[in-house]
Amino acid sequence: MGLVETFEPIPVDAKGRFTLLDRLGGGGAGSVFLARDNALERLVGLKVVCESGRVEAHKRARLLREARAIARVKHDNVIVIYDVGETSAGEVYIAMEHVRGGTLREIQAHLELEDILDLYIQSARGLGAIHDRNIVHRDFKPENVLIDDASNRAVIIDFGLAGIDQTRSAGGGEEPVTRAVGGTPGYIAPEQARGEVTPASDQYAFCVALWEAVTGERPGPGGARSCATPGPPAWLRGILTRGLSPAPAKRWPSMNALIQELERRRRWLRSWPLLAGVDLEAGTGSREAPFAWAGVVVYRPEAWRARANMRWSRALTSLLTWVNSS
Repeated sequence: MGLVETFEPIPVDAKGRFTLLDRLGGGGAGSVFLARDNALERLVGLKVVCESGRVEAHKRARLLREARAIARVKHDNVIVIYDVGETSAGEVYIAMEHVRGGTLREIQAHLELEDILDLYIQSARGLGAIHDRNIVHRDFKPENVLIDDASNRAVIIDFGLAGIDQTRSAGGGEEPVTRAVGGTPGYIAPEQARGEVTPASDQYAFCVALWEAVTGERPGPGGARSCATPGPPAWLRGILTRGLSPAPAKRWPSMNALIQELERRRRWLRSWPLLAGVDLEAGTGSREAPFAWAGVVVYRPEAWRARANMRWSRALTSLLTWVNSS
């Protein structure tokens, strides 16, 4: 019987390096425990993948290979993996950094837009870091991001579905990686549903999650707005809509490109806070509607004349009121 079926405070592996202390949670893919690293005398999170002891040796080898690939990623916004191996029952375990805090899902409903953007940009940096190592997460969602209570650091976790982009590591460009669908319904990119996964699939899931964090609802296909909610601010909606394009090639070139655009627009809004709520969306069909160019609100000539006439009318009314009261 494996560690997932029955929890006892016993050594995990034959060498006795890790000792289980408490069960933190789990699901169909395995369980996560609080454990003590007896060699380095520190607390760790220990994920035990339940299926690995009951399947073919090649699948167990793949789980170990991918866990070791993730362990080579060194980034503040990616969970630190200390060790991978097999339990005495033949299950794969992953010993990782113990982050004290809740998930992004648990806290995002109580945050202002600026704080939401900060945590999601941190998460995007983590995704960018794993993409740089030719790894695709394949299941990004708010539940898979922990927020450290002490530092407010966002940490991407749960790489149980992660896959190595073999074609990119071989120097062949960003070609599809065909594997099981995986992922979570509502966040899965169209190509991932077909079994083709690239880093652009993580970008799609990220944009779904950020849209949901800001509005409370997930977007429709291609970034369509729900009638029940107003949608994100237009400047953000434009960024997310591109990341939600059904065709991966039409999304942002990389997570780093998406991050740069989010940060550029956020800096602009900090400089012009009064325009944070202004609808900057272009192409609405209204001749009077403002549009954005290079981060600047530009009004069409018809709109300028209408507003100028309104200002003169108000000034004349104020002058007449002052004269009559004198």
